[in-house]
Amino acid sequence: EHIERAITSLNPGWSKMNPADKAAFNQYFDPAGSGEIDDGFVRSVKDKYRLIHGNMRSLTFDCDPGSRTLCGSSAKWCTGGRLMWTCFGALHVCNSAYKTATPDFKIETIIHESVHNALLTTDRAYSNEPGFKKLSPTGSGFFGRLLNFLGKIPVLGILFRALPGNNDTLNNPDSYAGYAMQV
Repeated sequence: EHIERAITSLNPGWSKMNPADKAAFNQYFDPAGSGEIDDGFVRSVKDKYRLIHGNMRSLTFDCDPGSRTLCGSSAKWCTGGRLMWTCFGALHVCNSAYKTATPDFKIETIIHESVHNALLTTDRAYSNEPGFKKLSPTGSGFFGRLLNFLGKIPVLGILFRALPGNNDTLNNPDSYAGYAMQV
């Protein structure tokens, strides 16, 4: 439902977007205030939300605390109040934290982890971290823009999207989750 509302809010494009939605979009997709958002960027984000939505239709959850993946186990990832984690597959539930979390935080976390799977990307920064304010739509500086450009290469792009040096919001899971929760 949150993803569908996000997609609907982006339908008018940047120039005709509802002012409240525009403000929220700026907050999550241009926290650095670069001014780089335009209709093309909004279309790209909307297309990515559609991928996320499609991915969520086949979402599976793994509640077994002993399950392991290439990325490790719940013992490694279920720390610091984390509700879930993924290694590009099932969403692994951190049982103890999940039981006491609010419904909205559960939804936001499901969206965030689904972005990892759908866009095959890693975290740039969480919206509650100081580094989030440095993110811009397509990355900043030579290195950030280069990684964003290389991330668009078919097949090999996944390697560049996964590098932690990317500072773009186009592939930042928390940008998608935060905006979807605001609209």
